[in-house]
Amino acid sequence: MKKTIFYIIDTMGVGGAETQLLRILPHLKTYDWDIRLITIKDKNVFREELESAGVNYSSLGYSSGYLAFIRNIRKLVAEINEFKSSDSVIIHSHIVSSNLFSRFLTMFLNGNTVLVNTVHNTNEGSALRYLTYRLTKNRVDYISAMSRAALDVHRTKKVSRTDRLHLVYNGIDLKFFQKKEHVREKMRKEFKVNDDFVWLAVGNLSPQKNFTNLLKAWKLLIQMPGRNARLYIVGEGVEKDKLQKHILENSLDDSVRLLGTRNDVQNLLNMADGYVMSSDWEGFPMVLLESAATQLPVVATDVGGNSEIIRDGSSGYICPPKNVHALSESMVKMMELPVDELEKMGRAGREHVRDNFSVETIAKQWNDIYESLLQQK
Repeated sequence: MKKTIFYIIDTMGVGGAETQLLRILPHLKTYDWDIRLITIKDKNVFREELESAGVNYSSLGYSSGYLAFIRNIRKLVAEINEFKSSDSVIIHSHIVSSNLFSRFLTMFLNGNTVLVNTVHNTNEGSALRYLTYRLTKNRVDYISAMSRAALDVHRTKKVSRTDRLHLVYNGIDLKFFQKKEHVREKMRKEFKVNDDFVWLAVGNLSPQKNFTNLLKAWKLLIQMPGRNARLYIVGEGVEKDKLQKHILENSLDDSVRLLGTRNDVQNLLNMADGYVMSSDWEGFPMVLLESAATQLPVVATDVGGNSEIIRDGSSGYICPPKNVHALSESMVKMMELPVDELEKMGRAGREHVRDNFSVETIAKQWNDIYESLLQQK
């Protein structure tokens, strides 16, 4: 009997959940799963990568209009029911709105459905969302959280059944993200950074990431004598104009650049000397795994699963969120370390990721989970 997984996610845009799916799906195919990826909205920037990995994908077309969305839901229901008549079928959704959608979807499917939800953040949004989670919690067979912090939120709020709530980390492709000296030299020459200490930050330009706090911390940093440093921020989002205005009004444009969307983050990580994350909340951010895998020391706020990836004092520094002075002081502290200490931090970060978060290890874990769920059904 064939085994099929329908993955459901809002979009396949640039983000941690999307990147995790992109990396893990080829490894799951080695366990003979037929993978089908469904996006609720039309956005998919990874079409070529999915096609090369042999992953079938389609969109429900929510962004194309309500009628098209309803029509495509009917098609999806028919498709899943057809597979269920002859195959073992798993439905696995990612991110809160897709999780709630998948629970709604199971109401229209024939027979028993194995449903898996994955929580990617410690903040799932409004009270209404948490209420809906609570009211539909019996429809889910297995709900995974990406970090202990996210797990604790669901336990505290009692929005998920504790017997079905589990911790499953993200996985990282260690072959794709690794330190490469020739890439570092090439990128630093291209950006003309010379001997400056280069900081990199990557993320959606949204309130969650609190880049305003980072810019305030940066202003304190560069006001200190002898601080030759640059900050590059990668990403797009609703706060782009606000951040650019802040940069100009505070005369930071000589040392800070917003780079927009980039498809060479692994190269930028190699160019940098340190990575910084100023978020107010997180789940289990892929970019921290990527930074550590590239042997890049990290300064990050103590939110979500950050402290599970970056060990304070070993592979970087963890500081309280929304604290300009603490963030700035942690960055300065790292910049003052000798080169050999920075390299030691980088090696410790990669070793921790290698031992706990390799994509091969996580893919096998998910395969075992799926097989167990099918047997239980």
